Amino acid sequence: MTQLMLADPRPTIDRERIGRMTAHSARLLSSADVQLRAARRGGEVYEKFTYTHFAALRLVGSVLAVTEVGKRVPRGQSPWTRLVRYAPELGQWSAVLAAATRLRASMDAGNFAVVDDVQAQRWLGLVEDFRADVFVWFGLDPLVDFDAQAKFVA
Repeated sequence: MTQLMLADPRPTIDRERIGRMTAHSARLLSSADVQLRAARRGGEVYEKFTYTHFAALRLVGSVLAVTEVGKRVPRGQSPWTRLVRYAPELGQWSAVLAAATRLRASMDAGNFAVVDDVQAQRWLGLVEDFRADVFVWFGLDPLVDFDAQAKFVA
């Protein structure tokens, strides 16, 4: 008789790494997922790019909320620079994500032509990859929405 093996419905969570999460970082991770869902729904290129950019900021913020505790943060330093300093294992994302900041500033100034739909979609893919790395850094399952696994974190 063949036995049917069902997958465990609980996300894969690394209990050692999950200990670094704070309530603030959890809120930021949840908010990043909300922003990414909004970006995936499509709409105008500006909206897709902006939602994706906000998600990236929340993701880096979730890491910095944990790593910068008790540290003096120099004024005017970008979150991407601080990511390299305080979480070097995620530092490879700094240059990629910092480049989007310049594009976002240009779009905010009214130059919407700097990003087309293909670039916005590429940016979404990059931030989803960054999200996966951040989730793994926190010990979370990157294939599962944060809110769906938050109950297993506590």
